[in-house]
Amino acid sequence: MIAKLLLLTLVGLCTAYQYSYEYEFPSSRPFNKTGFEFGAWEPNKEYVYNVTTKTMTALPDLEDYWTGIVTHGYLVIRPKDHNYVVAYIDRPTYAAFNEYLPRGYRTELSRFNLKWQPMPFSSKPFGIYYNKGAVKGFYVEKTVPNHEVNMLKGWVSQLQLDTQGAYVIKSEFNQFPENNTLTGVYKTMEPSVTGECETLYDVNPVPEFHFQSHKEWVPQPQWLEEDQHVFHVVKSRNFDHCEQRMGFHFGFSGFSDFKPNTNQMGNIMTKSEVTQMYLTGNWYNYTIQSVSTVNKVVVSPSLVNSQKAMVYAQQYTEKECAMQHRVQYIEQGDKICFTNRALPTCSSQCKAFEKIQKYVDVHCRDATDSAAQLFKQQIRKGVNPDMSNKSVTKTVKYYFPKKCVFAN
Repeated sequence: MIAKLLLLTLVGLCTAYQYSYEYEFPSSRPFNKTGFEFGAWEPNKEYVYNVTTKTMTALPDLEDYWTGIVTHGYLVIRPKDHNYVVAYIDRPTYAAFNEYLPRGYRTELSRFNLKWQPMPFSSKPFGIYYNKGAVKGFYVEKTVPNHEVNMLKGWVSQLQLDTQGAYVIKSEFNQFPENNTLTGVYKTMEPSVTGECETLYDVNPVPEFHFQSHKEWVPQPQWLEEDQHVFHVVKSRNFDHCEQRMGFHFGFSGFSDFKPNTNQMGNIMTKSEVTQMYLTGNWYNYTIQSVSTVNKVVVSPSLVNSQKAMVYAQQYTEKECAMQHRVQYIEQGDKICFTNRALPTCSSQCKAFEKIQKYVDVHCRDATDSAAQLFKQQIRKGVNPDMSNKSVTKTVKYYFPKKCVFAN
């Protein structure tokens, strides 16, 4: 039954993009001081996002044993202009798990010794065409397998933000960010990997003290400039109102009167999807700092009792936690040993998630040596002294971070 539930979810994720809505925001939208707009993508820059997904299923009413799969990779984006970007997936990996999770789907999986493997991905470049922040076109080579295309669509849909009303549903109740307020609530008919459905936008500014205590919301705060803001955007999808509904059902005798892939499918299934985004900048020129999408499907396996099975899918995208290269020193007894070259390490606000072992050459000096103390002080201040011309004293074992994540 669990495998069938996963299959049911994956069928619902296969889709194609179709677009129809073309409306503008009202003339009272915020004044643009910069005089130009590039949305999320500024040409001649490279954006690297750390993308993690997990899809898991269980019968949580009975016991919190969950089975599923976790994927990880880096989404590299290179804008050609503010409407067209070229992207590719770097170092995609995956790991399967079947564990007892005491906090259910909220359990942090990094505590488990997951066996990560390379994902069979072509990693060929693909193109994304944007229209006012919303995805308008998606271009891949013909040789890319269909399952990979669908996964790419899921990753790309994370970075879709209709800030300029490309697909707004006209309504007298829409309230857009204006000159005197940074808040807004409006509806769009937004295409994504789960279909083209009504999406409610809820926009609010985030106070500085609030996001400073949640580093994962704004992993790269240095992009926040003077007179700019942090925006929290919540997107809630209404699967009852769709122009294109990606869902099918078969074999439910006596239950053929409900529509598949809606919020409530009789007594058989319920579905929800919520996306939370954090931006820095203004409503015209901004940086997408992090995105989290949670999709829940709850199913009655036997159709006759109250026990529920759940399929939980989450995708988290954040700007990459910076990895730095620093000369390292090791204090061993009365000696201080310095690496002959700068080694990869995580920045101060990050921590190593995975490590790999290598052997490196070091140059050792007496701990009382004035030059050794000078090198040590320079390294602690973030300076890399030139050790490349120093003699090699010995070779030592060192653990390199394979990737860095933000320390909570």
